[in-house]
Amino acid sequence: FEMAPARPWLIPLVSAAACVALADWLFYGWRIGISLQLFLGVLGMIAVVTNRACAPRHVQIVMAIVFVAGLLALVEEVNELSVTAGVLATALFVIVVTAREASSWQLELFEAVTIPFRGPFQLAADLFNALQSMKGRVPAWLSMGSLVAWIIPLVACAVFLGLFASANPLIEYRLMQIDLNVLLNLLDPRRIVFWISIVCAIWPLIVRRFQWSGGDP
Repeated sequence: FEMAPARPWLIPLVSAAACVALADWLFYGWRIGISLQLFLGVLGMIAVVTNRACAPRHVQIVMAIVFVAGLLALVEEVNELSVTAGVLATALFVIVVTAREASSWQLELFEAVTIPFRGPFQLAADLFNALQSMKGRVPAWLSMGSLVAWIIPLVACAVFLGLFASANPLIEYRLMQIDLNVLLNLLDPRRIVFWISIVCAIWPLIVRRFQWSGGDP
């Protein structure tokens, strides 16, 4: 393998966040069923759009058929075999369609199978590189002086809102209706671990950092 050139991080991060939000909505607290087929279908399309399709048109058509066939296996029954087929079909669809040069099916299968093992390390390395590239390029409104300057207006606004609410029963009632338990549920450590696990699992597809030696950059 050789490392692909660095790319802007906004689109991959937004794509990964969208996939995590979808996974949270489909999976967290629910039994896995047709939801897995929907998630893999969306993941495959987002990963191809993020990395851009480079394969010839006939290869894209063949891999699209393989992709759909793998997802259809999940319609009949969700078990170990159908899940493996669906996941591998999704990974191979993204890998082959976004490949910048042809490679053997053994190498493509190897890349697909090793995705769960590479995910955490690639995510950590990419986040580190992103933070390194942001040094000295922080916007002025995120500087420490700018953030400190916002403290007084925000405190004054909170005090004014509290006084205004105490004088107006309707506004006070509306503020009391705000349910903080929703926010606390989102900050559940188990849910955060679930989000991190999903990101690690899908990151090598969202950001294909590896290309076969000899490929064009």
